[in-house]
Amino acid sequence: TLRQAITNDELIVHYQPQVHIRTRTLAGFEALVRWQHPTLGLLPAGAFIQAFEASELIADLTWVVFKKVLADRQRATADAASVPVSVNMSALLLRDLGLPEKLQAVIFEHGGKPSDFVLEITESGLLRELHTALDILARIRLKGLHLSIDDFGTGYAMMHQLRRVPARELKLDL
Repeated sequence: TLRQAITNDELIVHYQPQVHIRTRTLAGFEALVRWQHPTLGLLPAGAFIQAFEASELIADLTWVVFKKVLADRQRATADAASVPVSVNMSALLLRDLGLPEKLQAVIFEHGGKPSDFVLEITESGLLRELHTALDILARIRLKGLHLSIDDFGTGYAMMHQLRRVPARELKLDL
């Protein structure tokens, strides 16, 4: 079950490097959660994220991932620890008015800095939660975390709506 995946520490994080095209230097990493299912093997996020969202365990999953990323950063080489890590965040979490403070507390508790992180929120999910999310996203940016709109171009967003989001990057889905 989903709860057992969390309890039994079956969720693992893989890192995909991000590289500056011009200089070919390391720009960051994207944290990708995987489920090491006891009978089905290694499952990609697409196989279970919707189930976590539907079961209202998505916040628990998010905190597990954040804590694993923070622990990995503490053990990382100087080069790897000097670049930001992008972490996907369900737009459903943008309903929690306390999210900016919770993020900051978890990061500080584990010796991290807010500027070490880029929160990636999908374009379609963001627009479903946009009215409530704008205040939360602005406060997240004020705390020093960076924002990215993921899978840009796959939804039906209007640019005038997205301009209101304090994101520093758009990730295009090609």
